[in-house]
Amino acid sequence: MYTAALEAGPGENTHAHRTFEMAQRQVLQFEEQFSAQPLHSRCADFYHVLEYVAGAAKALQPEADRTPAWSPSKLGA
Repeated sequence: MYTAALEAGPGENTHAHRTFEMAQRQVLQFEEQFSAQPLHSRCADFYHVLEYVAGAAKALQPEADRTPAWSPSKLGA
């Protein structure tokens, strides 16, 4: 990531932003590489967050007919 950003030529006011599934190793890598940038942020990929929340919902309510309508399995994903 950082090499690609350097090739693009970031300036002092460049905002580094990344969207990803928020795995701990990805967060640590991003912070390690871009924490020196005054402007840097990250956000979770909505689909992956939905998968994690749906997994938790299934664990709490294992009956398939009571799976929330917004879960990936109901959305055809």
